[in-house]
Amino acid sequence: MRAFLYPSLLALAQLGTIDVKGDAPQLYEPGKTLTLFAKAPDIVTPIGMAIDNGDFVYVIESHTHSPPKGYRGPSKDLIKRFKDDGNDGVADRIEVFAEGLDQAMNLAFGPDGILYALCAKEFVALPDRD
Repeated sequence: MRAFLYPSLLALAQLGTIDVKGDAPQLYEPGKTLTLFAKAPDIVTPIGMAIDNGDFVYVIESHTHSPPKGYRGPSKDLIKRFKDDGNDGVADRIEVFAEGLDQAMNLAFGPDGILYALCAKEFVALPDRD
């Protein structure tokens, strides 16, 4: 099981050296590629990520960290689950795994295989019951 504290930077850092000063990140590592796995509207405001042994990608979609005045998104955070069924590097299956979290910050799998969410005021176990 793999977990990332800062998904956008750590996921990219695992691919090699990057330059984020231009319009798009540039990768400077021979033999490595950087691809877009998912984008809006399928995922917005991602803030934490974990990947399970089945290659499902779990991402916190933050809606409660200082939303702007008049924000029209959900009132609580979501955890979305993504899967690349086509093996082409793009998420084909996207579903809401959990909802109703407040100020969710990060995700990690425990040794028991359960997904845990760290929120500002609580630590939540999120077992996959189906």
